[in-house]
Amino acid sequence: MQISEKDNFLTSDFSAASAALALEFNLLFLDRTSGDGRVTFVFQRTAEIEKAMADHFAGRLNIPTMKYFSAQRILKTRLHNL
Repeated sequence: MQISEKDNFLTSDFSAASAALALEFNLLFLDRTSGDGRVTFVFQRTAEIEKAMADHFAGRLNIPTMKYFSAQRILKTRLHNL
């Protein structure tokens, strides 16, 4: 399946996906079709997610700890159910 990066924000980084989910961005699905065993987290692309991810990778993003860990638990469950 070809996933459009124009309409979707894609990341294979678990911490970035956890941050995006904790900030309540729309997780569309998880994609494991790359053939290398990695999972791509596919979120709806918005200007807000672009800024949040730039802040995340620059170390400027603040997320309440419990929201972040809850998002990690949700993603781990989704990964194990693939």
